[in-house]
Amino acid sequence: MIDYIVLIPTHNRPEKLSSLIDVLLPELQTRRMSMFILNSGRADAVDKILLKLNNRNIIHLKLPDNYYWSMAISVGMKYVERYDYKFQLWINDDVKLNNRSFAIIENDLTSIDNSIYVGAFQDKNNYVSYGLRDSGKLLTPNGTLLKGSLMNGNLVVIPKDLVNHIGQMPTWLRHSIGDNLYGKKAKLLGYDLLLSTEYIGYCERHDLPEPWQNNKKPKLVRFKNIFEAKGLDYFRYARYLFLYDSKNILQRLLSPFFRILFR
Repeated sequence: MIDYIVLIPTHNRPEKLSSLIDVLLPELQTRRMSMFILNSGRADAVDKILLKLNNRNIIHLKLPDNYYWSMAISVGMKYVERYDYKFQLWINDDVKLNNRSFAIIENDLTSIDNSIYVGAFQDKNNYVSYGLRDSGKLLTPNGTLLKGSLMNGNLVVIPKDLVNHIGQMPTWLRHSIGDNLYGKKAKLLGYDLLLSTEYIGYCERHDLPEPWQNNKKPKLVRFKNIFEAKGLDYFRYARYLFLYDSKNILQRLLSPFFRILFR
C-alpha cells in the first residue's frame, strides 16, 4: 500500500514546480509515495524537469490547456481511484515547504481520525496567508488542531476512506471554489476540517483583485470577467451557493453586479 498519493496541479510555472519537487524528493525516497503532476501547461518544460530526476514514482499527466485548478484536481482524483493508498495529498506548485513540513504533517496525522487536514502557510511578514477559515477569518496555528469551516487547497491531506465517501471533485467546476466546495461537502457528511498545529511552509497571498473587482478597469471588461474561469465564474459560483452555502444568497448573487455598477 502507498502511504501518500500526491496531486500537484501546475500550469507553466516550471521553476516553482521544480523547487517543490526538490523539497519532496527526500520524502519520495523515504516514504511510500507516488506523485502525479497534473500539467495543463507546456509538456516539454515539465518533461525536462522529470527527465533529470528519472524517478518512476513521479508521473506526468498532460491535461488540456484550459484545465484549471478544480478541473485538474478532478482528473487527478479520478486517475488515482485504482491505487491502494492511505492518504491523498493536494499541493499547489507555488508553496514553499519547510524542512520540517512532513514531520509536522505526520505527527499531526497521528491525532486525526475521520477528518480533512489543512496545512497553514505564512507570508514573508510571518502572517498567516492560506489555510483554514472560521467565521470568515484565517485561523493562526497555535500548537493544537483547530477546527474551521472553509479550507484553502494549497496543501490538503485526505484519508482514502473519506475520499471514497465524499467523492471526487465535481466535474462541473473549473478553477476556483473547488477547495471551498470539497470542504463544505466533507462537513455536511460529518467530517471535521482541521488546521495544522504549526506553519508548514510559505506562500504569499495573491492579493491583486480580479478584473471584475477592480474599479479602474472598464465596466465592460469587469462584466466579462464575472463569467470567466479566472474571474468569478458566476454560474458555477451561483450553483455552489445554491448547493452548499445559501445564507444571504440573494444578496451574494446580486452584489457583484452592484459592485461593478456603483463602484
